[in-house]
Amino acid sequence: MRPLYLIRQKSKRPRYQPAVSNSGLWYDKYCATWETSSSRRWTLDDAHRRNWLDSFVHQALGDARLIGEYVRRQAELLRARGAEPLTLCTTSRFLPGHGSDHPSGNGFAFHPTLGVPYLAGSSVKGVTRAWAERWQSADAALVARVFGSPEQTGAVIFLDALPTAPVQLELDVVTPHHVAYYRGAAVPADWNTPQTTTFVAVSQATNFQFGIMASRPKDAQSLADAEQARAWLVEALEWIGAGARTSVGYGRFELVGELTSP
Repeated sequence: MRPLYLIRQKSKRPRYQPAVSNSGLWYDKYCATWETSSSRRWTLDDAHRRNWLDSFVHQALGDARLIGEYVRRQAELLRARGAEPLTLCTTSRFLPGHGSDHPSGNGFAFHPTLGVPYLAGSSVKGVTRAWAERWQSADAALVARVFGSPEQTGAVIFLDALPTAPVQLELDVVTPHHVAYYRGAAVPADWNTPQTTTFVAVSQATNFQFGIMASRPKDAQSLADAEQARAWLVEALEWIGAGARTSVGYGRFELVGELTSP
């Protein structure tokens, strides 16, 4: 994240990413607001970090043509294996990859080639399994068959969840009052100073395409397991959500249309 460039004249530093660019690379590899002191130490204060994050919200991210092509090909893959894509819409802000390491303080999951927010297939699988095990108390043998175990692969394949159109991000803030306490360094006290942290989030009313398919599409049991996993996923996204800050309502989705069998 440290800049390899050294453009001391701030007016010559690009502030906004080009209209055609990969936002993930911009977020992970470039930040025009790092400053260097006389001791050659790089710093990024809160005001500069907010200004940099602002570059992600002034326009929708992603190329509509490329996103559409990717989503269409994913849907064709699903149908070729006896499944149907699911479209779900965010009913709250969504924070994929928020807990990953990042010098700005908050990570974010951008698709490596499309440069748009997405939810990795492993995360889709994780939230579905959590719902089945913890909230549905599903039979252990069924869970092992659907999701796999150290001895066998699962009967169901979970694909990445992709936005169906360019994505609008929004700035959001969180203001913890007892930062040292949360880090395990001190006890909380009334005189602790609140610290505001700014981050980006996927806006409400954003559609994502999810894909779940049988690993053995000619096997009736595998197809039935995929249908069960689809139902669990829809329930999980509606009730517990995905991504970060789900305990305060982030990451909720609702199904667009009806859940139908292929």
